[in-house]
Amino acid sequence: MKQYRLVLSVIAFSLIPASLNAQIGIKFRGSGSWCFSDRYDQAFVNSNQETVVGQVMSIDTVTPYRDMASGIRMVLKTEREDITVHLGPAWFILYQDMALSVNDKNIEVRGCRTMIDGKPVIMASTLVRRDRVLLLRDKEGIPYWCAWRPKFN
Repeated sequence: MKQYRLVLSVIAFSLIPASLNAQIGIKFRGSGSWCFSDRYDQAFVNSNQETVVGQVMSIDTVTPYRDMASGIRMVLKTEREDITVHLGPAWFILYQDMALSVNDKNIEVRGCRTMIDGKPVIMASTLVRRDRVLLLRDKEGIPYWCAWRPKFN
């Protein structure tokens, strides 16, 4: 019985360094150039937000700049225009528990109208569908997919 406990103890203690090495060896991927310090997010002007309401005409992926990871965009048909809306990086948007479909009506988007790669877009900060709200940026305009934030004193 003592030998059995000794063998189990040796096995348990030999696994600890292996698990520590696995944790130390994690390689962080980053945001794919979607965070507040990157070129794309510098186009978001928090004080220049507007709200548009319309029908979803299409939903697909977008790569705003060549060096970025893919994101999700939709085209929203409003009373005045068809406007492209950038929701955020695909790795963030696709894991949200909010279904959004082509032909959904009365979709409300709040965000910053700007030019990305020479094309007009709205960079969304919130999206409202029926009684659900998808929060994409905080009150300072920093994306929720950016966990590291600037330290404000």
